[in-house]
Amino acid sequence: MLHLHTSNQLEQLAIQYARITNEPLKNVFEPELLVVQNAGMARYLSMHVADLSGISANTEALFPAEFKVFCAGFSAAAHVDVVVNIPQTILHH
Repeated sequence: MLHLHTSNQLEQLAIQYARITNEPLKNVFEPELLVVQNAGMARYLSMHVADLSGISANTEALFPAEFKVFCAGFSAAAHVDVVVNIPQTILHH
């Protein structure tokens, strides 16, 4: 399943990402995957989610090229949430 959220404001995307990550994954040891354009964006989102929900942990930030490699072995049965910021993109698994 694919969820797409668009915004040109990083704050709005951070709120959407916090809502998505509010529900835990089935496997508590599986990291949340997040695709970001740069390390600063990953840091901002992590801190903003922590401010909104009280914690941000077990999140793995990938750059687009790293996510492309990840997708090469990605199972079609997996669930993916996507948050899009134009021109920045956040993908959440």
